[in-house]
Amino acid sequence: MTKDTFNDRMVKKTVIPAIYLWLLASGAVVGMGILYPDVVLANLDGFIALIAIIGGVAAPALQTVLRMWESEQQIEMTTSTPNKNTAESDTPHSTNTKWNLRARISNTGKLSRSTMSA
Repeated sequence: MTKDTFNDRMVKKTVIPAIYLWLLASGAVVGMGILYPDVVLANLDGFIALIAIIGGVAAPALQTVLRMWESEQQIEMTTSTPNKNTAESDTPHSTNTKWNLRARISNTGKLSRSTMSA
């Protein structure tokens, strides 16, 4: 188990609560707008300022979190996709050279040197 760094503690104590507060405030404004539209319209400038002030910190932090999640997903996808060569060797027709050659040509649209040597 690794020890939390100063940056880890700062993110846990400031950034994550700011993101949740921003989402909560935005949801509250939308909910109040549905239930009490007159109140929201009368105080619209205040609600916009509240969401903008909290969003000034939360929006870039949320973008960073989403970018990190996206890179994790891409790494998972590249490590979990089966190797094309092993997938071809597992086919029931893997001993049929003509079938393999046709499959490789139809997948790529052209015949490469590596396909001809296989």
